[in-house]
Amino acid sequence: MQENIERRYLILDPPMLEMTFLNIHLDPYSVDQKYVIFLIPTLRPPPLPQEEMANNHQLIMNLAMALVLGGSSSPTTNRSMKIMLWWSRGANYLDFRRNLHFLFNWNNPTILCLMETRIEDHTSLLNEFNFTDRIQVFAQGYSSGIVMLWRAHDLIVDPIAITAQELHASVQADAP
Repeated sequence: MQENIERRYLILDPPMLEMTFLNIHLDPYSVDQKYVIFLIPTLRPPPLPQEEMANNHQLIMNLAMALVLGGSSSPTTNRSMKIMLWWSRGANYLDFRRNLHFLFNWNNPTILCLMETRIEDHTSLLNEFNFTDRIQVFAQGYSSGIVMLWRAHDLIVDPIAITAQELHASVQADAP
């Protein structure tokens, strides 16, 4: 009998995160063509002791907000982001869209990255989930397809390299 196993990972990142480079590509050594995701952070200088006390209180408040529907674990400053990654194996399916809406409403991500979308153009996802910008790798027939969606008023995203199997971008939580 097969059990449904849910895995959740809590990743504690430093509160002084300045910028993150996000690289998504196919693992060349994987037989199943699984994707590899790299997050490369850049940290800000450490705060003064009195600032650190204020930050600890803010982190407790953010954790409480993350536990409510539609809440965000992001600090209330404009220098924060929440990234949601999903190896979708087909983003046009009704079940996928329904599940994505549920997870999207619950987590309220700043960036949404989908791999193996099997979609040639991701404009429908851009509009359906109220994002303003995207970087995409078009699907090749019924395989591949990568998209990274975000709102321009929240982030600065600079594409670095886009190939048939990967995309590289610099992401900053400093909206103009």
